[in-house]
Amino acid sequence: WWNHPIAEVMSILLEEGLTLKKFNEYDYSAYDCLPGMETIADGRYRFPHLRDTIPYMYSMVWVKS
Repeated sequence: WWNHPIAEVMSILLEEGLTLKKFNEYDYSAYDCLPGMETIADGRYRFPHLRDTIPYMYSMVWVKS
């Protein structure tokens, strides 16, 4: 289970001098990692009661200046 808020992760990377170039969020998870998730497509999972109302994953591209 990931217990680090996105702001904490981003703050640490910014403090290290990295620059955020791209940020995406996804309305599905690539992993069936929690009880109650359903398959919505091949390799895509989410909770039936939340559907696409929350982001399940993020991707970021950072570069060192």
